Amino acid sequence: MGGSGNTSRAAGRSIFWAALIGLFGMCILPLPLAQAERPASSASAAPNAAGIPAPYDIPMAEKVVNLYKAARHYGGHLGMSIVDLRTGKTVAAKDEGVAMNPASNAKLLTAWAALRAFGPQHRYLTGLYGKIRENRVDTLLVRGEGDPSLEHEHLYAMVSELRLAGVGMVGDIIVDQSRFDDRQVPPAFDQQPDEWASFRAPVSAVAVDGNTVHVSVFPSIAGQHARVRAVPPSVIELDGAVGTSSEEKVETIQLEMLALKDGRMRAQIGGSLPAGGLPVTIWRRAADPSLLAGYAIADVCRAMGIEVHGKVRRGHPVPQDLLAFHRSEPLGKLLHALGKHSDNFHAEMIFKGLGGKHGPASFESARARVFELLADAHLESRGLKFENGSGLFDADRMSAGFITSLLASTARDPSIGPEFLAQLAIGGVDGTLRNRFEPFAQARTIRAKTGTLRTVSSLAGYVLGTDGRPAMAFAFLVNDVVDASTAMRQEIDDVVAAASFAASLPLP
Repeated sequence: MGGSGNTSRAAGRSIFWAALIGLFGMCILPLPLAQAERPASSASAAPNAAGIPAPYDIPMAEKVVNLYKAARHYGGHLGMSIVDLRTGKTVAAKDEGVAMNPASNAKLLTAWAALRAFGPQHRYLTGLYGKIRENRVDTLLVRGEGDPSLEHEHLYAMVSELRLAGVGMVGDIIVDQSRFDDRQVPPAFDQQPDEWASFRAPVSAVAVDGNTVHVSVFPSIAGQHARVRAVPPSVIELDGAVGTSSEEKVETIQLEMLALKDGRMRAQIGGSLPAGGLPVTIWRRAADPSLLAGYAIADVCRAMGIEVHGKVRRGHPVPQDLLAFHRSEPLGKLLHALGKHSDNFHAEMIFKGLGGKHGPASFESARARVFELLADAHLESRGLKFENGSGLFDADRMSAGFITSLLASTARDPSIGPEFLAQLAIGGVDGTLRNRFEPFAQARTIRAKTGTLRTVSSLAGYVLGTDGRPAMAFAFLVNDVVDASTAMRQEIDDVVAAASFAASLPLP
């Protein structure tokens, strides 16, 4: 009886797979019986040994078909690849060789290339250089290596070192941006030239606060002006005022930015903030980051009692004594900004820094370096277009099959694999996956990178097995669907959930 039943079900599955391949052009390899089909009673069972909740004990094939139908329903295109890393076999695929817009899944390649080029322990140095004569430094030089994480608090720490060394006065502050070339706007970012939001910040070898500025508004009492504070104060010229309204009113703050000369900006501000309300901070990209760090250091010096008598300017002098410095966190940790939080600025800074092997880094040399690294790793790059490191706007093209090949190769590489895995968002736990895959939060089996543009939704990463190691690699690229993230997210997540359950079962 049992053998006859299994034979009957196997025959039915063969017909099902043939129909799928014929109708949809998909490759879906049948999983072992325990993975492809479960008794109906399992829906009410307790979580399995890997902690996967019973409602996700579902046939993967059914969910794959639903995903394909949804993409077709919305008039979009689906690229899909799911590979079992334990066997090396493809579980499911659809147009896996077609290069498509990956959105922020491009950050997977940026993170991989940086780890391969520099190693997980690489740190970026930013230093203050000069000669202390009595209590002054006539020329203070700030030089950087493209640290994407330098913030105002680090400037305060470095300037306090100057104070401890007895410095009470500085002359000119020179910003050395020579580690990067002069192109500050990453490729494709000019598709939205009037966008002042911080996600479109330019890049530079010496950068502070993600090359952004901000304006904070603090409410007063009703009928009086609110207090407005700009950072860095010497960069932003405030124009206008914000009123304080009665407590029942809502916030109506307006802020417009205008680029001025020498890297400075004018902030035209207006509107009102309710009395008793919380302060509001608005972040905007810097118009020109060349001198931003220099202005910020000058402001910090003044705030800490060091007089500044000179000008802030660019230059590339021979550095003198290293007076103070900041070293970034290790690269492996910095990459969390890419994988977990999809930070575009970090991605573009790290990407451009790859090009500094021979002279000033450029986006062109960074791109060439990435392709060199792919060739060294014997990864096929045919059809790959990699213009910027963040995947923002309409710039990059890669296939789902390329992504799973990259993921598979990385999982096998002990020198970078652990850090690469650690920088990915954990389903239901953190980053851009905090509110997705919540039933899997305890098991922590889903590690992935999201990607979202108006007509693109992508997700790629790993499903972990019961041993905590990557068991499956997956990549989903949906293009040409308006509001794709909303329209396609559930179908994509359902396939990954099914894969997570399948990965928790023993191989036959």
